[in-house]
Amino acid sequence: MNVKSQKNLEDVCAGQRTSTAIGTVEHPSWCDRARCTATPATTTGGAHRSTPANLTADALGGRLSVTGSLVQAHARWLTAPYVSVEFVGLEHDWMPAHGAVELTAEGAAALGRFLSELADTAEVDHAAQVAAYLSTLREGVRS
Repeated sequence: MNVKSQKNLEDVCAGQRTSTAIGTVEHPSWCDRARCTATPATTTGGAHRSTPANLTADALGGRLSVTGSLVQAHARWLTAPYVSVEFVGLEHDWMPAHGAVELTAEGAAALGRFLSELADTAEVDHAAQVAAYLSTLREGVRS
């Protein structure tokens, strides 16, 4: 790496470090310091945490609220971030249901692709159904 690139990298990384007399913690770019529990004093047990993102969607049985965030365990060794997902608002036997799951990044990406593919199929099929229905209506008006 050339000297200028190394300097740029160090400048960027400097904003991601928390330093104390005990040591330094490298924070991922997405880490929200107000939610983060990764400190030099907690060499294991703390975690980097992102700001939660929320999505509310209409569902057949009401509304579905989903909250997702990134979490990465703080340790002396390299750990992988995972996606934490909480949901509330679904109903089962007229009782509100809720749940939570932690997914690997790969698992979250696969879930996203899965839902996206289902939605794409539903949208394309529904557009074809609407077009066929409108065509039938037009033919009926002409007769």
